[in-house]
Amino acid sequence: MNVIKNFIEDSNKFKQLQNFLTGPDFPWFFQNSVAGQGDTKGFYFTHNLFVNNKSTEYFNSIATPILGRLKFDHLIRVRANCYVNTGKVDKHKWHVDGPENHQVALLSINNCNGFTEFENGDKCTSEENKIVLFDGKIKHRSCTQTDKKIRINININFV
Repeated sequence: MNVIKNFIEDSNKFKQLQNFLTGPDFPWFFQNSVAGQGDTKGFYFTHNLFVNNKSTEYFNSIATPILGRLKFDHLIRVRANCYVNTGKVDKHKWHVDGPENHQVALLSINNCNGFTEFENGDKCTSEENKIVLFDGKIKHRSCTQTDKKIRINININFV
């Protein structure tokens, strides 16, 4: 696992990205479960920016500052995730993001006490503009926050 703080070096670009994703004009889509159909107690909001080789109109403005710093041969998926404060820390189901061998980049958009937990016991806290890079075969889970209204991250899967 590799953690890089201040991943988007241009702080103005990061603030623009943060303001857009936390503002009223970005479209979020309700998901009735977290980490696949097996986790029915949780919910969250997503926006698939790139999946099945198709991108949305927001892909370039959101993903370009991130992807420009990653080394990859093939992009699998780029998704924005938004977890709401449920008043308690919800630890979601252990999972991997896909069946194929891949890498994961998880960029935190805002500060909060939510985190990503890994099966080996490691935790990666949500600190704005911090990215964690890890092998996609490692089981992990999202954990909601209790100190802010929302927790937002960008999840990128690539080879």
